[in-house]
Amino acid sequence: MNSAVRTESFYLDSESELVFSNHYYVVNKELVDSLLPENFSVTFKSELVNNATGNVIGVMDEVTFDEENVNDYGSLSYLIDCQGIESGEYYFRLRTSITDEANLYLSDIQRDDVNLDKQNLISIGFNGESIPMTYSLEQNYPNPFNPSTIIRYQLPQDGLVTLKVYDILGSEVATLVNEQKSAGRYEVNFNAVNLSSGVYIYKITSVIYVNSKKMLLIK
Repeated sequence: MNSAVRTESFYLDSESELVFSNHYYVVNKELVDSLLPENFSVTFKSELVNNATGNVIGVMDEVTFDEENVNDYGSLSYLIDCQGIESGEYYFRLRTSITDEANLYLSDIQRDDVNLDKQNLISIGFNGESIPMTYSLEQNYPNPFNPSTIIRYQLPQDGLVTLKVYDILGSEVATLVNEQKSAGRYEVNFNAVNLSSGVYIYKITSVIYVNSKKMLLIK
């Protein structure tokens, strides 16, 4: 079933916006307690697959049903931003895994009583990650550090981004980012092996956002 349940191929590029819905439901929910063995669960996830390579480039959701949550899922709908995707043919594939022995069957059932609700779309990137709603520059980790540390930031919109490091006197010592970036979450490794111990300042500048934080290098 993991190979059979898939869509037809369709074309995507960086300008594409894709609306996608899944509808999950459990038949005969009243029998769950008596029929399901203890610790049994079944997990579904929808994968976006590159048709040419077969590589999974994104997972849209991961839904797990067990005896405690048969009523938790219904229609999950997404507005997918394809900014940064490689142009080409793609398809969605449904993957299923279970924690016990079970028989899985594939059926083609037409139902008129189920509506795929596209009113409350979840905005995500093509890799399945949610798109940030605000700008943010996080404190580096670890801090203090020697000699490397990670700096994370997020962008709610596309734009030119610079991320630079300065010493305590304001002299620039490193440029970590200086390029056009898509909306999303990022992390950068800063290696200060050639710098002396002390306090340094890292500063991000984007379309309408400027922020800076201090970090401490101890050798």
